[in-house]
Amino acid sequence: MRSVMEYEKLGELIRCYRNRENKTQQDFAKEAGIDHDSVIAIEKGEIPLEHAVLKSLLAVLHIPMAEIVAHLVTEEVSTELWLSLLEASLPSQDRRLCEDIVVHVLACCNEDCEDLLLRLYQMIQKWTGSIEMRLELLDNVISYARSRDLQSLVAKGLFYRYLVERDDFIRLDETYGSGQAVLRYVELLSRGERVIFYYKLGVHAFNIERFYESIEIAKRGIDEDSSESTYKAYANLLICSSYFRLEDYDKAEEYLLALSRFPFSFVQEHVDFLTTKLYEKRGNIDLAISQLQRCYKLYPSKICSVNALLRLYLSQNDSTSANQLLQQEQEYLDVDYLNPISIKGHAYYFINKGKWMHRWGKNSEAIDCYIQSVSMFVELTEADEALLRKMERTRLKMMNAAKTGRNLTDVSVVQLSQELDTYIVEIQKKGIFKNSLLRD
Repeated sequence: MRSVMEYEKLGELIRCYRNRENKTQQDFAKEAGIDHDSVIAIEKGEIPLEHAVLKSLLAVLHIPMAEIVAHLVTEEVSTELWLSLLEASLPSQDRRLCEDIVVHVLACCNEDCEDLLLRLYQMIQKWTGSIEMRLELLDNVISYARSRDLQSLVAKGLFYRYLVERDDFIRLDETYGSGQAVLRYVELLSRGERVIFYYKLGVHAFNIERFYESIEIAKRGIDEDSSESTYKAYANLLICSSYFRLEDYDKAEEYLLALSRFPFSFVQEHVDFLTTKLYEKRGNIDLAISQLQRCYKLYPSKICSVNALLRLYLSQNDSTSANQLLQQEQEYLDVDYLNPISIKGHAYYFINKGKWMHRWGKNSEAIDCYIQSVSMFVELTEADEALLRKMERTRLKMMNAAKTGRNLTDVSVVQLSQELDTYIVEIQKKGIFKNSLLRD
């Protein structure tokens, strides 16, 4: 019997796999949902392959995609079919196969290829597989646009590339540079794309605590947006939150008022929550707690209210309220791993819970919470967890030494300090230490 790769034509390959499956042409036609005459014509190479038949080849005859692509190289194939092949191949995460298909798609480009390149960008960006692979595929398309001096398509490619790259929440600081690179091309994007880009980059800046930049970028988005869109509402929320983090509470209140004028359902929840934060900063702690308890009961997104309450209960030493809230975890622990704000909120929750565990003398549980917090950002190995446990135990010993009034020059305290420094350096080298995590 001949190897499948010895068949030069796709029709011959189809017949080979049909025979392997012990199916007649009538069997295949019935299972594939196509007429018998079409099967005969396809196997003879008399009609080109279409999308519906492609799905049947994969599902009914189980022909590997790589073999289909290899046999199509010598045949006349439509752009639409190559795009269908790419869409069907992406879930396999076969990088070489997908790169080959992208090359064939680009070979279909004529002088007016803007729509085709844009469809490629969108297909690759929307796929939810490997970030690294998506970036490589986008780079291939961007390089093609550069070679043709299609600057508007280069701009769109960098825009879509940034949307993919910012999904890597572990590298938010590094990927922010990719967003800044898009700024050089931003005028080549459509107005709608600029509005989206400014909002996304503004959120990115906020999440890495570059609040002045977040404000500037969000304001540019507001200036671009002539409508009263959700993006404009979120931009006002972003500016308000940034001013709050900068402790400019008057400016925060100004943009909170602007946000409150938007008619969207999510607005009131954010307005109420930020109002409680302003109450707290202006010394109205009891009112802040009361309003946060109301927000917790009223709105489905609870993690921010929970964190604020746990922190305020800690400052007020209200163990009873904190314990009651911690007993309700099933109501508010629901991480959206596609949202960096959700991830950060849950990471802070485990820090706040850890602080309460420590206050109650449950140091082992406290350490578990801190490790859980770090694991929201980084996939930890057993060795990583062991190192974090050593570091946290040493840190707690240092704190206890300080509470008992021992001098920092005591030999045992110096040894603890040196041990803690060693662990921190090792953790930083391994890339698992996050600013604001594992702290008091």
